[in-house]
Amino acid sequence: MEIAPGAFHLDGHLTIDEQRTIVEHCRALVDGDVPAYVPIVRGGGSMHVRMLCLGRHWNGKLYKYEATRSDFDGLPAPPLPAEFKSIADRTAASVGMTLDADLCILNYYEADGRMGVHQDKDESPESIAAGTPVVSISLGDTARFLFGGQRRRDPIESL
Repeated sequence: MEIAPGAFHLDGHLTIDEQRTIVEHCRALVDGDVPAYVPIVRGGGSMHVRMLCLGRHWNGKLYKYEATRSDFDGLPAPPLPAEFKSIADRTAASVGMTLDADLCILNYYEADGRMGVHQDKDESPESIAAGTPVVSISLGDTARFLFGGQRRRDPIESL
């Protein structure tokens, strides 16, 4: 279902077996040698999610991508698993988009976890100009996903 030009909601896109495999892999990564952590963002606030970046790290204080977790413990971002890259690339292709995924942000939400309304716009100007898609896959408990426009006053749809 296209919810806005170029934005698609693919309910049931992955089989249950694919979802289980991804969840197992994510759990191992989140608690692995370079574990997920609660990011602190500009202004000093803590996010309400445990995060682990793969391939490249998103620095919550600088709002940019980098090779290491310089805003937390200095460890290098773990590599992006080929399985995750393949899923993202195939998902984009299923709606006619081209993607050569190079990073993944795992967000692990506890029962009280949440993500505020935001725009995924920290990618490079070249990536944005090329229309490189952002693929978001949500697994686990039921949640509400809010989708809005490019301006704060644009209407928000709840999925």
